[in-house]
Amino acid sequence: MARVAVDLECETVQVFSRSPRGGQPRPLAEDERDGMRRRLDAAGINPLIVHVPYFVNLASPDQHIREYSEETVALDRERARILGADYVVTHPGSYGREGTQAEGIARVGLGIRRLLAAGGSGPKLLLEQTAGGGGQLGGTLRELKIMLDESGAGGICLDTAHAYAAGYDLSDGGWEDFLAEVAGEVGIDRVKVVHLNDTAEELGGHRDRHVRVGEGRLGESTFRRILHDQRLQALPGVLEAPRASDSDLRGQLATLRRLRRD
Repeated sequence: MARVAVDLECETVQVFSRSPRGGQPRPLAEDERDGMRRRLDAAGINPLIVHVPYFVNLASPDQHIREYSEETVALDRERARILGADYVVTHPGSYGREGTQAEGIARVGLGIRRLLAAGGSGPKLLLEQTAGGGGQLGGTLRELKIMLDESGAGGICLDTAHAYAAGYDLSDGGWEDFLAEVAGEVGIDRVKVVHLNDTAEELGGHRDRHVRVGEGRLGESTFRRILHDQRLQALPGVLEAPRASDSDLRGQLATLRRLRRD
């Protein structure tokens, strides 16, 4: 990973410390992690961000799923600490068809408080904004605010594709309204990471459908606006490209760099 990040001239990097689909994580070999840190540090690539596996559901009404999710996030946070990461990003999860929003939020709050208390100090745990819909928490900024307040999590990760799919218009006028709501509900200071993703989903469609940056419904103008916004310029921006080759990633990163210069 570090070799590829250096080759692509990344400024920050997000990784999975294990398979995002499940299974037992393999041990983090000391020589591998030390070599990774040396490469990243030498290239000035920071911060390092770890994303937890996709199956995590801290809001689930099923106790076994919830407990396993808490264990997974706690383990990933410890692995992130070993790797020298600054942040761990997780989706809050879904409260299901038979649950309620309030119940799901309460479960997320309790679970995160429990795993933070057990894990002690370490990388900040961030709640990622989601596309919402179908009982999925984190689609609205109000939900994120409540979960932050109840859980003690370290902040949020905004995702442009998820925000649009959740119903937030990120066009010219819409972007100002969106950031005003971020400031009013969450606080700009609690935004720690931004996922710079384009989407094939329609506004408010509540589905997560990433496409090549600049080629979706957001388009280059949206990313130019975001990259030039002084309120977010100090934050790490992460491109989550779907099944992209190194050459494709290089092209998409070049697009973002060009838009930042324009």
